[in-house]
Amino acid sequence: MAITDPVCKMTIEEKDAVGSSIHEGNTYHFCSEACKDKFDENPATYTGEEVPVSKKEFSEKVVIHTCPMHPEVRQEGPGSSAGRRISFNTQFH
Repeated sequence: MAITDPVCKMTIEEKDAVGSSIHEGNTYHFCSEACKDKFDENPATYTGEEVPVSKKEFSEKVVIHTCPMHPEVRQEGPGSSAGRRISFNTQFH
């Protein structure tokens, strides 16, 4: 039976799986030990259980803008660099 490795998304035959892990009552099969190790470190990343950042949490983050030409110039909110028409890059913190 063909199965999909939850880490790399490779399709393999179940009989060819290098390893398997059980998480929340489900068995997951892997194409390599490296994929199994990654899964075992944080299964929620690969099973869709990770909770996305809510819009509220996102809106509460501080937004820092940096000048692409002068990375040491940082400010909250968008702007321009020294009167030039250079847009600031956005970073979320």
